Amino acid sequence: MLNNKGWGLKEMLFFSGMILLIVLVVVVMVNDFYKQLEGGGIIEENPVSSSSKKSSVKSSNYVSLENTLRTATKKYINKVGSDKAGNIVISEDLINQKFISEKDMIVNGDTCEGYVLINGSEIHPFISCSNYETEGY
Repeated sequence: MLNNKGWGLKEMLFFSGMILLIVLVVVVMVNDFYKQLEGGGIIEENPVSSSSKKSSVKSSNYVSLENTLRTATKKYINKVGSDKAGNIVISEDLINQKFISEKDMIVNGDTCEGYVLINGSEIHPFISCSNYETEGY
């Protein structure tokens, strides 16, 4: 392997291939580990505002509905004024005022209900569906 002239081409390619193979195996193992954490419910998509009733349901569609409620509430406040909007706006008010439709409250065939908590300039949407519920609902 090692002679007076140093490493040969065969040895260099062999050891480079071994190192590359080890790095590849480590990358695959780390990637699988993070996928298991995410799928097992240890890491959630939006841990601050959302958790699921069933760990098998991890859909960004529910988070999207929360964002839709947040945006509609901002428009609602601009229309009626912050003093008339109150601290809580329910989804039915947003539907009645045509800021969202009843179809917006259906996610993956799951009909949801919700409300939005207004705390100063902060707007916190909460939804409840059969397969999902915002943490703190």
